Amino acid sequence: MYQASYFLKVLRGIRMTKYLRQSTTATRVIGQFVDSTDGVTPKTALTIAQSDIRLSKNGGTFAQSHNSAGATSMEEGYYSVPLDATDTSDLGLLDITITVGGAFGVRDTYEVLPAPVFDAFVSGSVDFPANCLQWNSHAVNEVVSGSPVVTLGAAQAAYAPAKAGDAMTLEADQAVNVKKWNSHAVNEAVNGDPVCTLDATAVTALSSAVWDKLLTNISQANSIGKLIQDTSALIDAKISSRLSTADADDLENAVEELTAALSTLQAIQTQISQIKTRTDGLPVVQYP
Repeated sequence: MYQASYFLKVLRGIRMTKYLRQSTTATRVIGQFVDSTDGVTPKTALTIAQSDIRLSKNGGTFAQSHNSAGATSMEEGYYSVPLDATDTSDLGLLDITITVGGAFGVRDTYEVLPAPVFDAFVSGSVDFPANCLQWNSHAVNEVVSGSPVVTLGAAQAAYAPAKAGDAMTLEADQAVNVKKWNSHAVNEAVNGDPVCTLDATAVTALSSAVWDKLLTNISQANSIGKLIQDTSALIDAKISSRLSTADADDLENAVEELTAALSTLQAIQTQISQIKTRTDGLPVVQYP
């Protein structure tokens, strides 16, 4: 059977990864310091000097901490240990060991990260920096304006995905989710084609483009516009070939004269009706 002190030592040996920011001052809590005799009693009144705090950078030779201050007791055998920018100057592993009389020694290990990585990964104050070696299983050839440039397939030219406005040739059967079509939101897809709802401005522009188009600019054979253009020209030609300006004036004068004659005939008809009304009641006189 294992003694409880054995498991205590095993648990002390289990450490989650801890991080420090390169060349940055930091204070870390180290412990628990327990009595070297019974292995369980917290040691709360230890004197831990600068020379007792030993540092090893990436497996190198141990040396005392550069910060001149020693460790300060907090509670229950835990002590705060100050580190300065020199203590955290090297990237990689930083082992801290403290051994003083009357207590078991304590060791802690930290990972010193570059400042940008620490700020992104631990502090969350900046975006995480990354060097892109592949993009969707394709090797990255270069970086343009901060965007990776890759070659997609044998026939695909270099393309920066984040570079707006560039044309992109898709390989056969390349799936694409269309969110917008010519700046208009895509509502659904019918038979694989995107369906967009045009706003009032777009509808007006489309209507104007169709109905305000000059006939002289229509050249597509067998189109509705060309039919209208040809029909208009034919009507104009037929009328102009049969009626000159002088003829039109004569026709207008003839119409006016006929209208006047018709008016006169209508007046005579009225008078005849009046005479008939007055003479219908007269006695009939017969002569021998």
